Amino acid sequence: MRIGKNWWIGGGLGVLGLGCVLSLIPVLAATNLESQVRRAERALSEGRVEEAQPICDRLLANHPTSLDSATLAHVRLLAARAAFATDDFSGGIAYVRPLLEQRDSRAQRWVVQQAEHLAIAHGRLAPAEQMLVAELQLDRRYLPALRLLTQILRAEGRWHSATQRCYEQLRRSQFTRADLIFLISPELENSEEERVLQIQRRASSHPLVHFARLRRNPHRKPSQWVESLQRLARKAPKCIELQATLGKALAATGQPDQFRQWREQLPAQAWSHPGIWYAAAIELSQQAQPRAAIRCCWESLRRQADQPPVYRLLVQLLEQQRDHRLPHYRRRAEQLADLVATAGVLRDSPGHLQSLRRVMTLCRDLGRYWEAAGWAVEMEACDPSDVTTRELQRTIRGHLADDLPVVVESYDPVLRCRLDSYPLPDWLATPPEMSHPPVWPVPSP
Repeated sequence: MRIGKNWWIGGGLGVLGLGCVLSLIPVLAATNLESQVRRAERALSEGRVEEAQPICDRLLANHPTSLDSATLAHVRLLAARAAFATDDFSGGIAYVRPLLEQRDSRAQRWVVQQAEHLAIAHGRLAPAEQMLVAELQLDRRYLPALRLLTQILRAEGRWHSATQRCYEQLRRSQFTRADLIFLISPELENSEEERVLQIQRRASSHPLVHFARLRRNPHRKPSQWVESLQRLARKAPKCIELQATLGKALAATGQPDQFRQWREQLPAQAWSHPGIWYAAAIELSQQAQPRAAIRCCWESLRRQADQPPVYRLLVQLLEQQRDHRLPHYRRRAEQLADLVATAGVLRDSPGHLQSLRRVMTLCRDLGRYWEAAGWAVEMEACDPSDVTTRELQRTIRGHLADDLPVVVESYDPVLRCRLDSYPLPDWLATPPEMSHPPVWPVPSP
């Protein structure tokens, strides 16, 4: 009996001990996971990336359900830091993608901070842009990323792309006076933000920064202008905006052989850029092919409306052809010329109330309600007591809606008076499909 009793007591104690051990396993496992996270943190802080990366990978692969959401997010950010430290930017974005998809504010801020550090501290514009574009693909409304990307594009002289991003900011009511002037005419806006200038100073050797400065100060002999653009185009052959500027310069300086060589080396996707079509229009107009030049002007405006230089050329060509649609295009060209001139006055005299009211009214009359609303805010800030301005502002805001395009279609002669009956140039049998939707006539989702 004593033996049996002892057996029962020993067995009970054994079960109790086993239960205690089993209950400690999750605690030990959690402690082990925490120690691994701390090891990764310490390795990264000491610059031992090759040690931190495998730890993070093992944690994410083997223990994703064992980590609470905050720790899991922290491990993803550690892994992304390790990837960025080895210049694996696409890999780093892949680590934080689940967080960005969830609109995790910490991850969103972190990506912008990393991109800003790359651009401003190191002048590495391409990876910074890559990170911001990836973030905006998941949340196009995230304003800090949108603002920084716009500044990088402006620092690189890529005005067409910057315009698209600038309009996204305007839709979110995040804009400056300089943004509004830039949207009317990039050539006018010369008061660059400090962060744009910081980017340019740090990336001073970047070919696109040279391109931006060249566009700001184009006062040189035509031959020097072309040579400078050709030199930059060799260094940055994939920049379509730079290629478009070069094409326009070649056409304007009467170099048909060089223009043909330039045109033949363009990739197919280049024809989604309005500047490429405008360059073709200039060349065709000088080669006594006005009908094909008209079509190229129209194709350019179809991709980006309200380009004053394109309108000027198109009006001249339509006058030669005595086209019955000329009055619609001429009226628009005159309004655009007035808008640019008035914006120039505001650039030099910011508090000129008459010009403020004029530019706001012109934007409204052109069907550019988003810009009209922006100028109404500027007008109200300068003269809050003006009753007429407040009433006009209410009228303009009454037109705004999420699906309102940048230019209301009923105002745009390019959409109302189509010119696709004119032929394309012989060397372009069919118009290449637009690989990207036009920024102007199509509303943003």
